[in-house]
Order: sequence, then structure tokens, then C-alpha cells
Amino acid sequence: MNISNLRSPLRQLHYWLKGYPLYRHREELEKSQFFSRAELATWQDEKLRKLIRHVYQTVPYYRQRMDELKLLPQDIRGVTDLEKFPILNRSDIRRHSANLISSTGSVGRPIWCKTGGTTGEPLRTANDLRGQAWSNAAYYRGLSWAGYELDRDRMACLFGGSLAHGRSVTSSPWRIGGQNLFLSAMDVREETVRDYWNSLQKFQPCFLKAYAAPTYLLAKGFAEAGLPPPNIKAIFTTSEYQPLAQRRFVEQTLHTQVYDYYGSVEINSLGYQCSQRGTDYHIPEEHAVIETLPDPDEQLPEPNGGSFLITDLDNYYMPLIRYRNGDAGVLSDTPCACGRSLKRIGRLYGRISDFLRSTAGTLVYGGTIDYVLGDTHHIREFCLIQETPTLCRLQFVADGTESEIPRAIERLHQFLGADMRIVPEQVEKIPLTRSGKRRFTISKLDEDREGLPATVRDPSVVANVETPSLELAR
Repeated sequence: MNISNLRSPLRQLHYWLKGYPLYRHREELEKSQFFSRAELATWQDEKLRKLIRHVYQTVPYYRQRMDELKLLPQDIRGVTDLEKFPILNRSDIRRHSANLISSTGSVGRPIWCKTGGTTGEPLRTANDLRGQAWSNAAYYRGLSWAGYELDRDRMACLFGGSLAHGRSVTSSPWRIGGQNLFLSAMDVREETVRDYWNSLQKFQPCFLKAYAAPTYLLAKGFAEAGLPPPNIKAIFTTSEYQPLAQRRFVEQTLHTQVYDYYGSVEINSLGYQCSQRGTDYHIPEEHAVIETLPDPDEQLPEPNGGSFLITDLDNYYMPLIRYRNGDAGVLSDTPCACGRSLKRIGRLYGRISDFLRSTAGTLVYGGTIDYVLGDTHHIREFCLIQETPTLCRLQFVADGTESEIPRAIERLHQFLGADMRIVPEQVEKIPLTRSGKRRFTISKLDEDREGLPATVRDPSVVANVETPSLELAR
């Protein structure tokens, strides 16, 4: 018997026993994506009113803030009234973490998460099975727009840190039927690309999910090693901005299409690209509300853009309402050719990193700094600046101690080379770029600013690169 025929009923039974209604929500979302704008607004408003009543009654932090503002639950009748509600900053979560937990407790065990440092400041937040079910239902719907199905398709994942004992791959031992293969995003180098290729050939995934920059490194490594592209229907990239030239290179080299998606550890499932792709992301409005707040400090190129304020409509354990997550962008409600009525993020800012180069001359994924400093406790903001092939400056904002810096530098040497000089600089604030983006790595080596040869980075050359028309294999 083909085990794929058993996955759906077994998984549905397992989730039902846990109190995790993923499949039910997935069916609801399949219908609601084509609701009218009025129907979606009614859905959002009802969920928001219920959430506001819940936090006023059971979450001490929100009760106190609403009382201070003389704000009652009935004053928030829908999304248009959210501007009356206070903004939640990362610093608020740090100071009031315990008071942000609902007195009603969690459905199942609380699911605690620690953010990476893509916005510069690691943070801990929590959710429960009820909230995760909605979040994951929106996630799987978004991936389905590229043809992915949870109970049918194998997925390779290029995420996470350097794996133990020098291994660059491992398969998930607990997934029914072994549907997932995990690859380290930090170990993609000239000497390891054949290991990655062999693992993909053996596992035969239908899809690849990956950090954007390591995807480029993997495609570049395969091309330079003369390895044929794996048979992958589509690639889902996330976590950071991928320059158009890199995206086209990946698509042409690996003979596939790239779909980017947007989310965060605190509030997952915030934007997915449909078959139109481009720069737009459909917002799963049944699960989240995204507002923009104009901010002169962001200095965005578009006049109608702003900092994101995000409300998770489904997290009742540690509710995040009007949470300023450090990203910014422009929202759009113009109709999409795909026919879905969901609003879109028209342009996304906030997450970008340059490649670094080790003293041995190899390209190093910029997310390495996030991987290393994301495990610290007192470092709140950071940026690694490569000045020369042998010199980096590590700027950081810390809570009164530098004790974690020596260990962090020691770990960075493992990726950049033992002879790389890394100079620590404690600062009061890591500034934004003039375009409003937040960088956690900056390379001043011209040839590595996008990890591409100068001829590919030249705009006139990029403009003439044609992306092949590719149909997804079904």
C-alpha cells in the first residue's frame, strides 16, 4: 500500500485528538479567498471584536492600557476602529511579557518561539494550538497556489543552522512517510554542494522551501560544479529580500519558478505570492490585519507606505494587537488577475542582508550573523560590516554587558575564517538605511553586494535577461 494514501486520514485523526483543527480551517480558507470584499470585512470585524473582548477580560496588559485610554471593548467595532487601540512595540513585549499572557491559559501546551534577528532584536513570544491551526491553514493555502499539497508532496527545507558533526543534511524522523528533508542554510559552500545535490537526488522532493540568499548560493554551486538541476516544481523563498537578478538566476539555473512568502515568528502567515508573482503578496485577511503607520524615520521611497502594525486575530494565549514588528511596506487593494479578493502587500521593505566573504574567498550567507547572535540574551540589535577581505566591524546594542561578544566572535570565525579580524563596537542604535531598510550585514566589497558578478548586477544587463516560461509539473 502506498503510504501517501494514508497520510491524510492518519494526520487528520492525530490533529483531531490534539484539538488542532487544521483541516477544517484549511477548507474554510479555500472558500473565503474568493469572498467579496464586504464578506471578508465582516469576517475580520467579527473576529476582531471577539479578540478585543477576550483581551479586556483576560489579559492584564491590555486591560490596563485600555483603562488608561478609557477604551471599552464596544468602542472597537471593527478594523476601522483599530486606530483607537494602542500600538504594541517590541520593548513592550520585553517589559510586560508575563502580563501579555491570557489568564484562560492555552489550548494544549504553550508554543514558545524566539525570533531571529532579521530586524536586529531577538524576541520571545508564544501561541497555542488554536492559534497555530489558523496560522498553518493560511500557510498551506498559500503554498497550494504553487501546487503544493501537504499530504502528497515531499518538501526539502534549506533552513536553520549548521547541523551537528559536520553533516549538511538530515531527514525528519517524525514526519509520516518521511515527507521532509532538512538542509542547513549555513553550510552551502563549494566543497559541500555535491552533498546537497546527492541528498536532493536521493530524496526526490517536489518542492524546496528556503531562505532566499542560500537558494542563490545553492544554484550557483550546482552550476559551477556542472551538476544538473534537481527536478523541483517550485521554490518557496522567505526571510529576506532577494534581488531580481538573483531570483532570475535561480529560476534559470534550476529550471523552476520561485514564489516568495512573508511571515514572522511572532505572527506567521502574513503574505503569499500567487501565480502572478511579481512583488505582491496576498494577505490572509481571515487570519491577520496589517495596517501601515507613516513614520519619517523609515524614509520609504513610496509616499503611501509605512511601518507595519500587525494584529493576529487567532492568538488568544499571548495576543499581539497592532504589533510593530520592524518591517515596512505598501498595501494595495487593487484587484489581482488571479481572482482572489484578498488585499495585498504591494511592496515589502525591512529585511535585507549582503553576502559576506570568508578569508578563504568563499561567499558566506549574511544570515549567519542572525544565526550566531540570535542565541544571545543581552544583545538587542546588531549589524556586521565587512570593510575589507580580512576586516569586519560588529556593531551591537546590548543591555549593559559585553560578556556575550567574545563567544559570538569565536563562532563567527567558524564561518568567516580564524584569521578574519572582527572588531566589536557597542553603539546606542543601529541606523536605518536611507531607503528605510534594516540591514544586519553590510558588505563594502563591491563584487559581493548582491553575491553576483558585476556583469549580472548591471541594470542594463538584468533588463535583458528573459525568464523562461515554465509550467509547473502537476
